[in-house]
Amino acid sequence: MRMPSSHESWFTQRRRRLMATVIAAAGLASLPRNGRAAPIVPADTILRHGRILTVDPAFTTAQAVAVAGNRILAVGSDSEMSALANAATRVIDLKGATVVPGLRDSHLHTLAAARDIFNVALQDARSLAQVNAALAARVAVTKPGDWVIASSGWHEGQIAEGRMPTRQELDSISPDNPVYIPRGGHVAVANSAALKLAGITRDTPDPKGGVLVRDASGDLTGFLVEGPAMNLVRHLLPVMPRERLTEGLARFSATLAGLGVTATTEPGCTPEEIGAYMDLWRMGGMKHRVRMMQWAMGLADVKARSAVLAPNFGDDWLRIGGFKTLYDGGVEGAWTYDPTASSRASSPTRPSAASCSVPRVATQRHWRCFGWRPAGVGSSRCTWWATRRPTTFSRCGRRSPKSIRSAICAGRRCTSCSPAPRRWIE
Repeated sequence: MRMPSSHESWFTQRRRRLMATVIAAAGLASLPRNGRAAPIVPADTILRHGRILTVDPAFTTAQAVAVAGNRILAVGSDSEMSALANAATRVIDLKGATVVPGLRDSHLHTLAAARDIFNVALQDARSLAQVNAALAARVAVTKPGDWVIASSGWHEGQIAEGRMPTRQELDSISPDNPVYIPRGGHVAVANSAALKLAGITRDTPDPKGGVLVRDASGDLTGFLVEGPAMNLVRHLLPVMPRERLTEGLARFSATLAGLGVTATTEPGCTPEEIGAYMDLWRMGGMKHRVRMMQWAMGLADVKARSAVLAPNFGDDWLRIGGFKTLYDGGVEGAWTYDPTASSRASSPTRPSAASCSVPRVATQRHWRCFGWRPAGVGSSRCTWWATRRPTTFSRCGRRSPKSIRSAICAGRRCTSCSPAPRRWIE
């Protein structure tokens, strides 16, 4: 597929795509049923002798597919697609193999995966011994005092013991190097060296919205639950250079394409991270399409981004699609009215009046895509409340679909559609 040239203007790219579409449509319209007439637009590639799953309303299966540029010209029988070929067309014999449409992941933290490429990989570990061995191997080649950081793409449920290593266990592996092991985006564990650098002691109080987990005697276990607690250590981690992040994005984009994932939504980007994506786009290194959502942790973010970026700005490969905000934490720190076993945070982050106005202000600035991530009943009700307000209607004046509001209210322990407490949303 053709990547956009760095010296082509946006209007030139749009005009080229439009003309290709019009010509292709005209060529197919003029093609007789027997498929023997010379086509106006020849195919660059034809896949034949296969099983093409079209996923149309009838879920029909075709024998061949013709492609020109980055667009599918047609699907049909081998003979019909052969009529779209010329001397330059590449013909691939599938020998009965199945072809499926590219997969689209609507919530994939590609940036985190790009960083994880350079961190200690734990996704294949199946025991604490294997976790510790992987960390020890990195410690052995790391200068004393430098950070050892693990990948975030793993879960304690995948290992036999069903838990993460403790601070004391990490100390036995790495007494001189600070160690930070995230699990997803809401839980991490750090060793004593890392806690010491962060100034966290037995007497350090829990930050609002987070928890420094302690054992029965009150000693720190090293577990950090939710962003406010994790940030006490996370802000000390070395910042990955933009060039290295771009390299990670290129490598992970190629991995996704190899797995059949052709498009993703990046749920949360900073301006610097958007810049890394744009660097990859300029280099022609995008192997899958990305729609980026900007972080909006308050009204100031929406106003600042809207001042320099246009809604839906970009092209087919890279587009700025809107904003993402958080109303609480993950399942470990969800805003619930009744404490649950999975909600470990004693004072989970709750949305402020300003944060609940973020969707309204974004809509006023014509952003059409907005992502919430409510984990608890309280935040789910707050989200429902925001979507039902007249000030969050779309430009055409139509109310948010009832099905969306109903889906938001279908969370655990949520039995009614009463709004969230007014003290949190006004």
